[in-house]
Amino acid sequence: MRRSLPKLQRLFNKRQTRKISDADGAGYLYAYVNNKEWKIGTTNDFFRRQKQWDKSCPDISRLWLPPIKVANRRRAESLAHLMLEIACINRPRTYCHLCRRKHVEKFLFTQSWTVAWITIIEPILLTAATA
Repeated sequence: MRRSLPKLQRLFNKRQTRKISDADGAGYLYAYVNNKEWKIGTTNDFFRRQKQWDKSCPDISRLWLPPIKVANRRRAESLAHLMLEIACINRPRTYCHLCRRKHVEKFLFTQSWTVAWITIIEPILLTAATA
C-alpha cells in the first residue's frame, strides 16, 4: 500500500538533507523484476546477494538487471525506495509460495519491464546513486 504523496515528499526531503551515516559505505543498488513487481535492494557484493536470493527464493521467472555502483548504499536505497513509491501504482506485500515469506520492498508498475526499467526504475536508481 502506497503512502500519501505529501507524506512521501516530506520523508524524501528529510532523508535527502540528513547527514550521511558513518556506518554507510560503498556498494550496489540492485533490481530484479518478476511479472510487474520490482524488488530494489542494496548490497556490498552483488553476485553474493544474487546467489542468496536465488537460493532462498528460487524463482526461474526472476529477471536481474545490472547493478548500479553507489558511494553510500544505505542512503541511496532509502532515497530510491521513496522515489519509487512515489512513481509506482502500489507497494504490494505478497506472501511467496516459493520461500514461504512475505516480501516487502516491492514496487508494482503497469508498464512492461523494459519500459519500466528504461523510463522509471533505472533513472531513479541513478538519481539516488548520486544524491
